[in-house]
Amino acid sequence: MTRFIFLIPVVVWLAGYVVFYCFGEFFSKKMGMNPGWQNFVLLLLSYNISVLFWVPSIIQKNSLSLTSTLYTLAASVAGIVLGLVVFHEKVTPLQGTGIALGIASMLMMWL
Repeated sequence: MTRFIFLIPVVVWLAGYVVFYCFGEFFSKKMGMNPGWQNFVLLLLSYNISVLFWVPSIIQKNSLSLTSTLYTLAASVAGIVLGLVVFHEKVTPLQGTGIALGIASMLMMWL
């Protein structure tokens, strides 16, 4: 099993995590807009699958602080794009500044 994990680059594990995390965020938003079992099951399934991509990256890099920061940054940017582009959420200039500063702070921690 460990050999398989090391055959795949961390960036692939990251991409898989972000994709399924975004599906989880998407179904969470849908659940908030229209509560129901289908969205609930899909969000749980999506988040659980995302964990299957998280664990191999920890095994491969063995650095929780760096890996979690990178994943948090990628998931945050993806969540912001999902909210603004897919769900057409509006943010005030102050909120936009906060989002930009949050992203900048995560970038600074990772460098």
